[in-house]
Amino acid sequence: MSSSPAIGSDGTVYVGSWDNSIYGLNSTGSLLWSYQTGRYVSSSPAIGSDGRVYVGSYDHRLYVFYDPTSTPTPVPTAVIELNGTSFKAGERLVATFRVNAPIERLFTVYAVLVMPKGKMLNARTLDRPLKPVAKKVRRLPAGFTYQIISKTIPRGAPKGEYELVAAFFDPGKPIHGRQDAFLDVSAKFTIQ
Repeated sequence: MSSSPAIGSDGTVYVGSWDNSIYGLNSTGSLLWSYQTGRYVSSSPAIGSDGRVYVGSYDHRLYVFYDPTSTPTPVPTAVIELNGTSFKAGERLVATFRVNAPIERLFTVYAVLVMPKGKMLNARTLDRPLKPVAKKVRRLPAGFTYQIISKTIPRGAPKGEYELVAAFFDPGKPIHGRQDAFLDVSAKFTIQ
């Protein structure tokens, strides 16, 4: 074990470990459950007033146990938040990128809108060719937000499913597609 334990009101002991796991133990030390994270866990669990258990991992995720006897739900490193999931011509689409955990490595990021038939456009300018939103940035702090789009859906916009993507790449490596991104965040919506 690598973190200080936290003890729930029911006596369950929560602790993180260098073997990439979070453990729930009973008061005698017997294993109740374990959950594998993406990297080691050296932070100490915290228990909220509502009984939820919060544990951070070096995989840059915060794991939240809503019911400490169930599997935790990881909080993603970053998200794209939309003001809806379905839009019509004349309605406003607002999309905001938000970082939940710091990104601390050199990166170049693209913001791309994928159209219903697969055509890709710059999300900010709605044109081609694809250009980075930012080049060779070293760090984004947790809580950072960036408005990607705030536009009215034009008449004649193709109907169907769209995907808004923020993809982060290592600047020195070739980019062949989304699979080369070390962080790929997306949100889908439809135009009716």
